[in-house]
Formats: sequence, structure tokens, C-alpha cells
Amino acid sequence: MDDKESPKDYDFEALKFLSKTHRNLHQERIAKEFKLVITTLTFFVISVGAKCAELLPTDKDVFDYCVWGGFLALAFVAFVYIWQSSKANKLNQKAAEWVEDKIIDVFKEAVIGKNSHPCKARWLFEALIILVGAIISAMAITLG
Repeated sequence: MDDKESPKDYDFEALKFLSKTHRNLHQERIAKEFKLVITTLTFFVISVGAKCAELLPTDKDVFDYCVWGGFLALAFVAFVYIWQSSKANKLNQKAAEWVEDKIIDVFKEAVIGKNSHPCKARWLFEALIILVGAIISAMAITLG
């Protein structure tokens, strides 16, 4: 710390760094979750397209079980990833808000506005989209 810097300046920079770090981690996870949802749904659509183009061996009962098992397993893995990511997001959000409260305490005024994330159940919605996509795709392949 320089002679010109006060402890208040140092605290502000450290707290600001922590807040930005937690917010950035939160945003990166949201982007990864979005990519996971899009990639999984794309896989399901491509699978249905392959079935419609008669590129899949759909004449065996074992194939139907493999489709259902594979699609539901993929949906489950995506669900677990999104669920755990949401838990980490909650932790980062709480940490960022705690740090921002400390910044306000240090300066006794709102220096950085709170960045709220109103959709706290977003992860459940994403997981349900994947599950519904898996079920619809498996039905289209095995029943169609």
C-alpha cells in the first residue's frame, strides 16, 4: 500500500475484486448451462431427424430400450450438472452480495448497485426442458 492510499481505498479495491470475481463466476456458469441445454436438445432433434431419415435400426425392441435408457440417462446427467451448478451459483451470489454489503458499510453509501438475479429457479426450468426434450424425442423415435 502506498503512502497515498488509505485503508479505506485498499478495502474498497479488495472488496470490489471479490464482488466482480463472484459475479463473473456466476455469469460463466449461466453461459455453460445455456450451452448444455442447447447441445442436449440439439442431440435429441438430430436423433429424431436420423430416425425420420431411416438412418437408425428401429426394427428391434432392444433399440427402443437403448433410446429410452440413453436419453433419460443423458437428461439425468444434465440435471445433476445443472443442479450442482445452481448450488455453486447461489454460493457465488451470496458471497457477492455479502461483499457488496461490506462495500456499502465501508463507504456508508451504495457505491456498486446490487446486481440481482431474479430467476433463482432457472436451473429447474432448464432441467425440465431437457427432460421433456428427452421424453418427446424418445417417443418420436420409438413410437413413430
